Amino acid sequence: MSASAYLSGFLADIFISYCHVDNHQVDAKGTLWVESFHRELQGLVNTCLGHPVQIWRDPRLVGTEVFSDEIAARLRRTGVLVAIVSPGYVDSEWCTREREIFVDSAVGTGGLDVENRRRIIRAIKIPVPLGDTPEVLRPTLGFPLYSVDEQNGEPIDYLFDPRPEAEKLYRRTLSHMAQAIADLVRLMSRASSAALPTQTSRTIVYLAETTSDLESERNAIRLELEARGCVVVPRQSLPHDDVDGCVAMARADLVRSNLSLHLLGKRYGIIPEGGRRSLVELQTELAGEVTTAAFKRVLWIPRGLQPSEEQQRAFVERIRTQATRLTGSELLESSVEGLKTFLIDLLERLAKPAGNAGIKTPAPEQVDIPHIYLVRDKEDRENVAPLTKYLFNQGFEVITQADEGGEAELRLNHQENLKSCDAVMIWWGNPKKVWLDYMMRDLDRARGLGRTSPFRATAVCIAGPQAPDKDDFMTHKAQVLRFVEGFAVETLAPLVQSLKSGIYA
Repeated sequence: MSASAYLSGFLADIFISYCHVDNHQVDAKGTLWVESFHRELQGLVNTCLGHPVQIWRDPRLVGTEVFSDEIAARLRRTGVLVAIVSPGYVDSEWCTREREIFVDSAVGTGGLDVENRRRIIRAIKIPVPLGDTPEVLRPTLGFPLYSVDEQNGEPIDYLFDPRPEAEKLYRRTLSHMAQAIADLVRLMSRASSAALPTQTSRTIVYLAETTSDLESERNAIRLELEARGCVVVPRQSLPHDDVDGCVAMARADLVRSNLSLHLLGKRYGIIPEGGRRSLVELQTELAGEVTTAAFKRVLWIPRGLQPSEEQQRAFVERIRTQATRLTGSELLESSVEGLKTFLIDLLERLAKPAGNAGIKTPAPEQVDIPHIYLVRDKEDRENVAPLTKYLFNQGFEVITQADEGGEAELRLNHQENLKSCDAVMIWWGNPKKVWLDYMMRDLDRARGLGRTSPFRATAVCIAGPQAPDKDDFMTHKAQVLRFVEGFAVETLAPLVQSLKSGIYA
C-alpha cells in the first residue's frame, strides 16, 4: 500500500474478509466475484467520501496457505472490516481468524462500536441462518447482494439472477453499502479528534425487522436515519427460534425508543417458534403497547401493495382499519421517497421540544366558530364551491385541502387539518371508491395523529356522476348526504343545526 490511509493512525481503512471459494468466475471474460466487488466498492467509497481510501484483502487463491504475521499485523491496524457472508465464510477457519484478530485489536483502536455503529459491515452474498451467523456479526449493518426466487423461496446471487433489473439492484445495494462505509469512516475520523454527542441526546428509532421483499428499502431507511444522527435499534436480529426471547428483546429496545417504524410488504413473514403471529405483526403489536406519551409508531405500506398471501392481506386490512386508532400511531401509504420525506419532518418535530425547553408558549385564543374540514379531490374543486359558500354564510370556518405541493407536504397538511377541525365532510364526486375508502380510514387515524376529542360531525357527501358504488354505499362512521341531482340546502339542514347547537352528530 503506497498511499496512506484516510483514517489517521491506521495502515488501511477497510479490509475485505472473504472465503476463497466465493471468488469464483462470474462471466465469460473471467471476472472473479470478489475481485469485481473489491474494485467497484473502492471506486464508490472514494466517491462518497470525496477522498481515496485504502481497501485491501488477502489475495490468496486457495485456502491452504498458513495465516501470516503480515496479515495479522495489517488487520490490527485496519479501521473497518467488510465481511462477505456466505455458507463458506461462516465455515472458514481462516475467516474466523481474521474476524477474531480484528475484534481483539479494536479494543485498542477506538472500540468495536463507534456511537451506535459497529465497525463491521456485512456484504451478504448468500444468506445463512441466524443461528449460524457469528454473534459479533449479528448487530452489524447488512446488505443483501441476492434476491429471493418467488416460486421456491431460494436465494439467487444478483450477478446470476436472469432478471433484467438484477444488475441494477446489485449496483444500488453496493452504492448504499459504500455510503454506509463512508459515513462510518467519517464518524471514526471525527471521533479521534473531537468529543461526540452522547446517545441520550439523540433520537432512538426502532426500525422493525421486515420481510425479504422490503429488505433493501429497510436498509435505505436505516442509512437515512443514521445519517441524521439517530440511534437505530435493534442492533442485532431478533431470535426466530424462541418467541419469548424475541418479545423480550423487542420490548427492551422499544421502551427506550422515541419512534418505531414498521414496513409492511407483500409477504406475511417468519413466525417465531412457539408463536402464532409473524415477526412483523408481533413487532407492530408490541410497539402499540408502549405507553410513553411522546412515543410515535409509524406503519408504512408501499403504494399499490398487493399482498401475495391471504394471511398478509388480512393483516394489512387490520392495520388499515384498526391499528391507527391508537394514540401516537400513523399509517402512511406512499413511495419510499415519500416515507423518507415524512420521517425527516417527523424527526424535526420530535427534536423541537428539547430545543424549546423552558420557553412558554402563550395559550391560544378560544374560538367559538366551528371549523369544518371539507375533504375533496382536486378534480372536484369547482363542484364543491356552492357547498363551501353555503357553509361559510352559515357562520362556519371552512377548511379545504391544498392542491399544490409535494406528496409528503400535502399529506402533512391533510393530517393537521384532521387534528384541528371540529367536523369533517368528505365530498365524493369524480374519484373512484378506493379514494373514498382511504379518506374514511383517515377518520380512524385522526386519534393516532394526536387528536384528543371526537369530531362533532362527520359526513360523506355523494355527488355526481352516478355509479353503482355510490348507490350501494352505506356506513356507520358518518352521515350520508346525497347530492347526485345537484346541491340542495335542505339536505344539509340536520347537520348544520347539530353543529350550531353544539350537539355531536
